[in-house]
Amino acid sequence: MAMPNDTRRAGAAGRSRGPSATVLDPPHPERTCWGCDKYCPAEALRCGNGTIRTPHPKELFGDDWQAWRG
Repeated sequence: MAMPNDTRRAGAAGRSRGPSATVLDPPHPERTCWGCDKYCPAEALRCGNGTIRTPHPKELFGDDWQAWRG
């Protein structure tokens, strides 16, 4: 018997796996560590780096960080 979720998964197979708008322009980047794919809360780092959270480029370079070229 097929589960209802099986039909939704089949439709998602053709989607692009690019970064979402939330990752590119987060509303509160200071609440998340951006150092790896886990996106942990700033107070609960699971990656084990033992230091501080990695800031989002938006925090370092401003809201137009995607247009910035070095």
